[in-house]
Amino acid sequence: MSNSQKLVLMIQPIKLQGLIWQAVLKSQGLAVIWEAIDFNIEENLDQLEAAGLPLPNLLLIDVVLENFNPYALCRFCRNRYRHVKIILTDGRQREIHSSQRQWAINQGASDFLPGFSHNNLFTSVTSVLKQLLQVLDNQTLDNEALMAVLSSIKQKLEARQSTAQGQSKVAEKSTSGNENETGNSPQNENDKSGSENKENPPPKLRRRYRGLTY
Repeated sequence: MSNSQKLVLMIQPIKLQGLIWQAVLKSQGLAVIWEAIDFNIEENLDQLEAAGLPLPNLLLIDVVLENFNPYALCRFCRNRYRHVKIILTDGRQREIHSSQRQWAINQGASDFLPGFSHNNLFTSVTSVLKQLLQVLDNQTLDNEALMAVLSSIKQKLEARQSTAQGQSKVAEKSTSGNENETGNSPQNENDKSGSENKENPPPKLRRRYRGLTY
């Protein structure tokens, strides 16, 4: 990442929302660091400043985080790091009420954005991305790059939905067949298989921030 490239540091606990944010931000030439939900933002900003390193241009923080006061973070940055902009998101909502948005702005946020609508992906992403780019000094939207990324995301979502529907039908047939059979219930075996197939969370990686590892 070059020093001139703008950096967005984000904490997005809803995985799909985070993946979409990461993809569309990168499509606009922005560097993105996606931190874990237990990441201490205030402490990290202090450490970067103490090391003489440039701070992120934007913090993209979802209010869904547990044991976290997003408005306290806004006030902290407003008092200590006024040039670090903050945009709050709520991945659970498809619309942010005007009073919520105004309260966030009063606390020091630049904006408060809703989550993406999967049923109206192109429109919802384009709308919130334009708002975010305006916060980053009106950076121009690369519409062609955005459309390419959104098309890829939409195809993956549709493929996942199709796979899930197919698995559901198979499970229904299997359950119906088992009800007509005698013998031991396969419930314990299914439970064991499901447990083994759960995805393990990815290991926390050390990242390089403008030349340094942190």
